[in-house]
Amino acid sequence: MFQQAINSGEAYIFCYDITSMSNFNDLIEFSKKYLPSIRIHGNKKCILVGTKLDAASSTAAREVSVKVAFLFARKSGFHAFYETSSLKNINVNACFKSIFVIT
Repeated sequence: MFQQAINSGEAYIFCYDITSMSNFNDLIEFSKKYLPSIRIHGNKKCILVGTKLDAASSTAAREVSVKVAFLFARKSGFHAFYETSSLKNINVNACFKSIFVIT
C-alpha cells in the first residue's frame, strides 16, 4: 500500500526534526530507499523540511545545522528546502505554496 501511495503522488514532503540528528539520519536512510522509486515514476517534486524551528531557537537545542541539511537536500535532488515551525507559523505556508510553484 505504501508503494502504491509513492507511485501515485504528485509531490512529497520529507520532514525531520532539527533538534534530533538521529531523526535526520533516519530520514537520510528513508530517502535512499524511496527517492529512487519516486523518481522512476516521473519528475515528482520533493521538498525537504526541517521542523521544530521554534524549539531550536537556542543553538544548544539544534542538532542538525542548516548547512548540513541544505547540502543534503542539494546533493539528493530535492526541489526545495525549508525550516519550519508549526507552533509559530514560520515558513509553513511558504513550504506548501512552493509545491504549487514547482509542480
